[in-house]
Amino acid sequence: MSARFAWAKLFLGLAGAASLCAGACASRHPPAPATPQATTAPPPPKRLAWLPVDVLDAPDVARTMNEHLARLKIPGAADGVKAAVSLEMAQLAIECTDPTPACYRAVGRSLGADQMLWGELRRGPTSKRSIRIALALFDVRAGTPPRRVEKTFDDPRAARAGVGALVDGAFASAGATP
Repeated sequence: MSARFAWAKLFLGLAGAASLCAGACASRHPPAPATPQATTAPPPPKRLAWLPVDVLDAPDVARTMNEHLARLKIPGAADGVKAAVSLEMAQLAIECTDPTPACYRAVGRSLGADQMLWGELRRGPTSKRSIRIALALFDVRAGTPPRRVEKTFDDPRAARAGVGALVDGAFASAGATP
């Protein structure tokens, strides 16, 4: 009988300890849920690809433009990455040569860019020596028409002298969306 009594006593002791633990755990208040801190991290900078200007027309002006495009900082965008080819060549490569947001978007996607920046150099309408410089900033995700800035210079020398100010001030207030 003593062995039976020992087992019963052990069982009652364990049952009592378990009920004490359960009672102690039940009487404690549950921990307060962790509240996430209200931190709003800034969005990551947009990936900017800039497409160089072909040096066929006015090579000195085109080189000067490309130098300034390489240094241009667009608000909300990471440092620009130079594409291997001009916009025209990139469009030919994907067989979409229309100057439309759909074609620009296809080029931007092929470059892995969120934004695209390019320049255009044409002979100006006023004389054979005048040069029209246009800059365009396109938001690949939005697919809206590009923001454009244009200026006509009297001759290549004036264009080389003025292209820096044109490029540097073109999209200074571009913000998050062009």
